[in-house]
Amino acid sequence: MPKKRAVRKSSNRNIYIGISVVVVVAGVAGIYFFFGSSITQATSPQINPADFNLPNRLGAEDAPITILEFGEYQCPNCASFYRNTKDLLVSRYVDSGIVKIYFRDYAYYGPDSTNAAIAARCAGDQGKYWDYHDVLFSTQGQINSGWANKTQLVGFAVIIDLDMPTFASCLNSGDYLSEVESDFAEGVRLGVRGTPTFVIIGPDGRQQIIVGAQPFSAFERVIESLLIG
Repeated sequence: MPKKRAVRKSSNRNIYIGISVVVVVAGVAGIYFFFGSSITQATSPQINPADFNLPNRLGAEDAPITILEFGEYQCPNCASFYRNTKDLLVSRYVDSGIVKIYFRDYAYYGPDSTNAAIAARCAGDQGKYWDYHDVLFSTQGQINSGWANKTQLVGFAVIIDLDMPTFASCLNSGDYLSEVESDFAEGVRLGVRGTPTFVIIGPDGRQQIIVGAQPFSAFERVIESLLIG
């Protein structure tokens, strides 16, 4: 039986404020999201993954390369990365112990995006964060069409055989809202202007940024350059 966890209650007012901030930023971010694609050398401010609580690691803890993906579950380009690049990246670099990946929530399309991000974290309480993450991207519908409303999110939990009372309690409580908002604020601090944005950190701390649903070859080039030192 899953271990019960303390539930942090968030008021409706706080949820509304958090979602409103995200929607306002989306008006600016959306332009870059649809058209931006680049690889750049990261400048300040940089990020030290050790400074943050990142429980949703995919890959070995001691992997020399860290990838932070700032993504949004309603983002078509994020789904494109998931379909076309993620599996090869995992098989070539994550499974071999070279790369570890963390997903950071840059949820800006509205309440369904925020709730999807919370739902994935609730699934993580039962050890199935990445299973739920994969279901969200593999079933992604049109933006704000209702495909990721709370009823649908509960249905996705059934697909991966979660304990439903525990999951529903977590989702309906608004638990993890502060963590989702914190991820978004961190993305803003780092200059993220759209999704997906990848911050790739080498073993010596050097960082590069990939923006957009770029092919595996783009990630390969950056990873190999950071490994060389």
